[in-house]
Amino acid sequence: MVQRFALVLLAGVIAVGTVSCKKSQKDVAAEQQAKFRAQQKTRALRQYQDLVKKYPDSEYAGKAKERIRTLTPPATPKK
Repeated sequence: MVQRFALVLLAGVIAVGTVSCKKSQKDVAAEQQAKFRAQQKTRALRQYQDLVKKYPDSEYAGKAKERIRTLTPPATPKK
């Protein structure tokens, strides 16, 4: 009897835990949007770096360097 109760209780806890851990559509959409934005930033950074490398004297190189600084996280000092 006690074992059966414990088994039912465990099954209930697992069921409730599983339901509460599921992500809502809004959460999934927000995660996908964040991943997309991160990919866009990575792609933009690469393109700005290519522009500066290929055309260092271009009128656009200065703005590209500024955007590279904006997109690149600051270096953390080593301890």
